[in-house]
Amino acid sequence: KAPAAEIASWVDRKDNTYSVTNNPYKFKLILRGTRDGFTANSFWRLCNMQTPLVIVIKVKDTDEILVQNSILSRVIDPKHAILCFRNYGPHFGEGYDLAMWNNFNKDKNCWNKQMSYEKRIRNVTTYDNFNRSSFSVDEYEIFQISKKTFKYYNEK
Repeated sequence: KAPAAEIASWVDRKDNTYSVTNNPYKFKLILRGTRDGFTANSFWRLCNMQTPLVIVIKVKDTDEILVQNSILSRVIDPKHAILCFRNYGPHFGEGYDLAMWNNFNKDKNCWNKQMSYEKRIRNVTTYDNFNRSSFSVDEYEIFQISKKTFKYYNEK
């Protein structure tokens, strides 16, 4: 719940992080790799036409947790914010700021090369001579986020 509050604060561009109890967003889990699969097909079947989405990735053989989203990552060039290709799952940015090729959990089928977004999502030491970082996924989850609605009752 604490990471959700941090993400919500970032979305709203707040200087201070929301507390867990005053987070104005709800996070609905729509895909989990170990439950639904690590393929482009599972991504498109469950996530197509769903917005806005937050992707949380546990990188294989590391302690890294990556968060990527069309809202969270401030895009430099909006026409390259999100790209759609049949054999890819999530794909952000023209320069493959985050790209997940079919079978995300095998053979380093995910990569990051910062071009269309403000910041890299991985540590600079993970990048090769082509300024690209390849990795595999242990787990990934995709959440749909939306503002919570509150009901107010008049006391009589």
